[in-house]
Amino acid sequence: MLVTLSGAIVPGKLLVNPLGALQVSQRLVPLAIKLDRFYSAGVEGETLLDVTALQTDGTPMATDRAEEQFARAQFQNISNADKLSKPSFEEMKSGLRASAGALLKVSQAITRVVTYEQTIRDKTKRCRWRFGELFEFDLLNMWNSSPAALSPLATQKKQFSPLAPTPVKVVQEGYAVVRTDTLKNVDGIASNLSYAEASTRLDQLIAEQPELASAFSVVPSSEMQD
Repeated sequence: MLVTLSGAIVPGKLLVNPLGALQVSQRLVPLAIKLDRFYSAGVEGETLLDVTALQTDGTPMATDRAEEQFARAQFQNISNADKLSKPSFEEMKSGLRASAGALLKVSQAITRVVTYEQTIRDKTKRCRWRFGELFEFDLLNMWNSSPAALSPLATQKKQFSPLAPTPVKVVQEGYAVVRTDTLKNVDGIASNLSYAEASTRLDQLIAEQPELASAFSVVPSSEMQD
């Protein structure tokens, strides 16, 4: 059964599906990296933009980073060698995502009367044709996107042939800022950043401690030592 809520349950509040998530994301510029340019134009003012937290009623929420595809060469000055060796588009931070479970509040009970609108078609032939069209398009789409259809146990998720190869999932390689001598992660820095984010963090460390410029480097996360 599909139910559409008409209007906000609480005026001034945002409705979030309990099984969904609240995401604040944008595709204009990548976050948490130094911006040297904006396409063909230079950048004046702030060159590092970021969203670090989400709050509800003043209470911080547990969040994960949201990512989008960005072309690094459109936002940073990179060498010709990097343009050839690095991917044209990379997954970079675009915002934050909070699960709806972190937003649930049960301190206030709200009572609402729910009514349904019922439509009856009394022309047999037309009813059959409309129902067939609804079954073919709407119901089929609903079933294909239902939780049962998306379950790992669903028939469409199973391999149809025992000879079919196992699906391969391609994951973008992450980078980390490490100590050059030990290849261990620098304290307090994430180990699965995009190359642009890791390079920005390295520049920040060198700006804070110029004498340690050769002590840190950016390497793929797979090369980092535990």
